[in-house]
Amino acid sequence: MQQQGEVEIKEIINYLLSKKRIIIIIILIGLLLGVLIALTTPKKYEVKLSFLNEQSDNAGFNRQGLAGLAGLAGVSFQDMSRSLSPAIYPEILASAPFVKKVGEKEFLTVSEEKMLLFDYIQEHQQSSLISKVIKFPGYLISLFSSQNEEEEDPVEQNVPNPEWIFVDRAYLALSSHLESSLEINNLGANIIEIVSTHQDPYIAGALADFAYNFLTDYIANYELEKESKKLDYTEQQLEKVKAQFLEAQRKLAQFRDRNVNIISAQAGSEQERLQADYNVAFNVYNALMVKREEAQLKIVGNIPAFTIIETVKIPVSPSYPNKKLIVVITVFVSLFITVTSLIILFFVKRLQLI
Repeated sequence: MQQQGEVEIKEIINYLLSKKRIIIIIILIGLLLGVLIALTTPKKYEVKLSFLNEQSDNAGFNRQGLAGLAGLAGVSFQDMSRSLSPAIYPEILASAPFVKKVGEKEFLTVSEEKMLLFDYIQEHQQSSLISKVIKFPGYLISLFSSQNEEEEDPVEQNVPNPEWIFVDRAYLALSSHLESSLEINNLGANIIEIVSTHQDPYIAGALADFAYNFLTDYIANYELEKESKKLDYTEQQLEKVKAQFLEAQRKLAQFRDRNVNIISAQAGSEQERLQADYNVAFNVYNALMVKREEAQLKIVGNIPAFTIIETVKIPVSPSYPNKKLIVVITVFVSLFITVTSLIILFFVKRLQLI
């Protein structure tokens, strides 16, 4: 059985050697195809911007301890201190408001022209050979389709809500373009990286900057709204705690005034209980006062806690495509397909002889 297996391997090798002319031709075709793809694939420039998200969860006192004291005082305490998770950042940059804002901005190109991104996509955006081949059947279908007339975009001034965003041709083109051009990564240790890839290096840098500004403004507004709600809630709880604190203070003072010269175990026990109630009410009241002051400072300051680590650097050379890698992959794929097809053909002929 082993000799028969060895003979089969030798037969396969001999069969492949007999077809070496076909293999060489296919390899040359693959080589030419790889060179053609490499030369027709448009250049892209990659720009990175990284920043430190300094949003912290520290509030200046122990929240669990405050919640426990608030429970003893009969006051509910909600923890509204959580910041926006970095896992939401990609969704923010894929949102309709961001696409709309990008569509309204003019970008400076390498040729020192200012234009909207949609105009750049329509007039200057280059497509690779593979994408043209993939889109060609759809183009033919559109030519022979009965619906040759372009559909008009809806008129924005006739909408019932001015905040609505139309999903027109420009929006769809920008959304698809940004999806392939922008990437945001969480590098850990509160470091966020924005990666922008574009055929124009200046637009790549401007997109990274614009995404950073939009993202940080969004988070800052979110924090401001959260702190405003926290302040309102804290003030409501503060009024309740203040009333309980004043009542505990009044009861303790009355008890002391009535029992100045009375010394007994029962009176001492009652005074300790009133003192404990007063201490709890005072601690909760004092902690809520500190929390209110912190919320007020954050609202007045409204300073986003972000620090740029790596600013935008415009590359001189394109990052994509890797022409050598494209040629190597194309040649390898053509060789693999050819050899595999010949081996299958060898076994098909062998079975027919049997």
